[in-house]
Amino acid sequence: MEQEINFIVFLTTDWDKFHRKSSLLPLTKYGNVLLVQRTADIPVSSLFFHERIVDIIKRKRVSNLSENLFLFRPFALIHEIIAEEIPLMTKINQSILKKQFLKIIQNLNMHSAPLVLIVYHPFQINFANIFDGSLVIYECYDEYSEDPTFSPRKKRKVYNMEQKLLEISDVVITTSNGLYNNKKIKNTSTYFLPNGVDYNFFASIHDDNVKISNTVKSITHPIIGFLGDVNDTRDIKMLNWLTSKRSDWSFIFIGKNKLTSEIERRYFEEMKQKKNVYIIGWLPEDELLSVCKSFDVGLIPSKVDSTFGKYMFPNKLFEYLAMGLPIVSTDMPELRPFNGLIKVSKTKEDFENNINLSLKEKSSEFTMQRLQMSRDNSWQKRCEKIMDIVNNHI
Repeated sequence: MEQEINFIVFLTTDWDKFHRKSSLLPLTKYGNVLLVQRTADIPVSSLFFHERIVDIIKRKRVSNLSENLFLFRPFALIHEIIAEEIPLMTKINQSILKKQFLKIIQNLNMHSAPLVLIVYHPFQINFANIFDGSLVIYECYDEYSEDPTFSPRKKRKVYNMEQKLLEISDVVITTSNGLYNNKKIKNTSTYFLPNGVDYNFFASIHDDNVKISNTVKSITHPIIGFLGDVNDTRDIKMLNWLTSKRSDWSFIFIGKNKLTSEIERRYFEEMKQKKNVYIIGWLPEDELLSVCKSFDVGLIPSKVDSTFGKYMFPNKLFEYLAMGLPIVSTDMPELRPFNGLIKVSKTKEDFENNINLSLKEKSSEFTMQRLQMSRDNSWQKRCEKIMDIVNNHI
């Protein structure tokens, strides 16, 4: 019988908005999993995050989502990022938080088995050292100190916080080889595990009961699709060029518009006006596959000329593969090993040509290879690898 292991996972946003839900659900097989939402504090939450204060007032702070899966909203005196500037406030916050966690751990009987803490961001450093004797895992999936939306001062601050987090973490898990090579310099217990996929969900697109949505049924093929938020890491300039040059192709974009750069916004607004461009926006899971089923090719159009982009391993790789789609990507370092199974493009002209080649591809053998690669990289299989790491360190 496997040893019971309990987990406290500090989310980077509230659970309903958390984009890695499927990565955590398999952990419930091994013990209780306490999901910790963003902290409620009086100064910031009362102004900008009213729902957090409502949770506190109504005492809806712990809820049982499913077997072994619990959701918790902690309370702190002051927002953790503000507290970071005032050492005394950090200590007070930690003391308040620790008392809350100890009570919940006792109530959920989580004290009788090894405890693992998982954090995702340098800003969570004060959660990482809240308990003595727990195993701390820092799961790093971006080069946070190079975030293009951060000011130089904020980048320096994040870098310094991450150096401290790497030092106190027992295990570091990175989602790209580039991140692995960077983080292992500071922490020798660093591992590379690429992002996974909810294979069963995305592969269900092949079921006969998943029909193409009426929203896109009348759009002319070929349809070139993109699944993901439109943000400053995407090569909007290239996409604007491509959608103009290939007016005979239709382009569908699924995801939120999170652009902050004025230049990128202008390119995007220009692109939106074209008759062959369809901006669908964010879709709930029960509508997503019926739109994606119309895709003939899936795009990964990330910028490759920034430090931030250099270290990314896109979630959508295995999602597209599970859907059996041909994939055309920009020349991302982390995707070069997949060249052949997907088409990696060095220039915008290569990108266009690779889409053209993908549209002519009819091999069922390629489809089976895509499905197998995605199946081998499910969140479930990734979780099993994480548990091997955990068992070697507790």
